[in-house]
Amino acid sequence: MRGSKEVHHGANSPLYDEEKRWKTTPLGVKILLIYISVLALFYLVFGLTIPTNVFFGFLFTGISAKIMNFTVLIILGFLVFGLMLKKHWAGKLAIIWFGLEIINLLTSMALGKTLLEDGTLVSLIMIFVVGINAFILWYLIAKREYFIDLRHHHTSGVDKIFVIGIFLMMFFAITATTTYGFNVYHDTIKITDKVIIELEEMDFEEAQMICSYKQGKEKDVCYMIIASAYDDATSSICDKIEYKFYKLTCIQAVII
Repeated sequence: MRGSKEVHHGANSPLYDEEKRWKTTPLGVKILLIYISVLALFYLVFGLTIPTNVFFGFLFTGISAKIMNFTVLIILGFLVFGLMLKKHWAGKLAIIWFGLEIINLLTSMALGKTLLEDGTLVSLIMIFVVGINAFILWYLIAKREYFIDLRHHHTSGVDKIFVIGIFLMMFFAITATTTYGFNVYHDTIKITDKVIIELEEMDFEEAQMICSYKQGKEKDVCYMIIASAYDDATSSICDKIEYKFYKLTCIQAVII
């Protein structure tokens, strides 16, 4: 009896795994945990303070977006908890979650016509997120046996491929979106300075008239400025904007 008790508390026992969970977690899962934690922090900071959510092609704002973002935050919290404590359901939940996210983003891009040629930063970000989520989904499926067996698992070749791949994808995503975002910002600043001078001392109706005669980005930026500067502006102003990045900015300016 005494000998069997000692074996029960040995290196392969559940108690040992409970105490050594983080140390026996493969590097790929640790990186995934960090990624999900950063994603959860993003939803906590921006998802609740600037409530906007795109769900299967439909744009939600206000209280409905807050509820959706809070639900996402809870799911991400369960994922962090489950992966960190090596719960059997964590792997399945992660596969379902990232699979649905890919379908959601692809559907939103198709139905919302937020394609790259639309010229928006939102489209570029969504394309990179789809790629990153697809890579994570591959890793979860390739590593599925890890979530079945709670004993010690060393970092394998799959983990090394995932870690290198995820860092490269994040690097290219950050570089591309930062470069594109800087160009959009630079163009927007120039257009904004011009439009502000034109709208100076005009009332709400006159400002709308000026914007209606403009085309392309100038028209979008003009309506975006109206949404930010005039108390009479409503979300209907944002419906006149074509580019998704400016439209989202407009909606946020109206609801905040």
